[in-house]
Amino acid sequence: MPPVFGMPERAWVLFLATLLAVAAPAGAQKAEDLRTVVALGAGPTAGAGPAAAREAAIADAMLRAVAAAAIERLPPERLAEGFRRVNDEVLSRPGDFVQDYRLLAEAPAGREHRVLLQVTLNERLLRERLLAAGLAAAEGAAPAAPRPILLQVEAGAALAHFVRFRRALLELPGVEGLQVREIRGVETALEVSFRGGVEDLAQRLAAMAFEAFTVSVAQAAEEGGLRVVLAPR
Repeated sequence: MPPVFGMPERAWVLFLATLLAVAAPAGAQKAEDLRTVVALGAGPTAGAGPAAAREAAIADAMLRAVAAAAIERLPPERLAEGFRRVNDEVLSRPGDFVQDYRLLAEAPAGREHRVLLQVTLNERLLRERLLAAGLAAAEGAAPAAPRPILLQVEAGAALAHFVRFRRALLELPGVEGLQVREIRGVETALEVSFRGGVEDLAQRLAAMAFEAFTVSVAQAAEEGGLRVVLAPR
């Protein structure tokens, strides 16, 4: 083969190989990590121009596409228990999971502007976000079995605070049930059946918020347990 642009054949081949390697994007998304869906979205036209209504409808369609994908990955009871976390980690940030989109059709409908959107979702990122939030099991892994964790709860003389805390505790993601083991003065020993570790439960307890009292969490004297103090605001 004669020289190409003044370069020998071997040098030309190496040049092309280097060019192709540079042209390939680093960390290119794998096809199996992506999923394409079609979603309907609507945006209000009252007080907004056509462009603003279209953008609102596109954002609504993206949210619906991401929400549908998340709902498919979670059983109804897990979704209901962890809905606040789904809202915070996924639904409040739908753009994180949209790899690309294409406007298929649009039309006015009364006081709304509706769009039909083809959305390419990053399934891998959605799966990882749900896994990090403790709402989904890793691929091929069985859900963690619940384990008993002892809570020493001090509520003082405010029985109503303890009742509200116990009710909220039962609704906490990962909590499968609880039993009262012992009552000593102002302290109550609760055995919580929890899908996760002690540190995970401690973080979730510390994040609980009530208008009438605060929740502080510390390691209990008993190994593997937690001490919870409910203090009036």
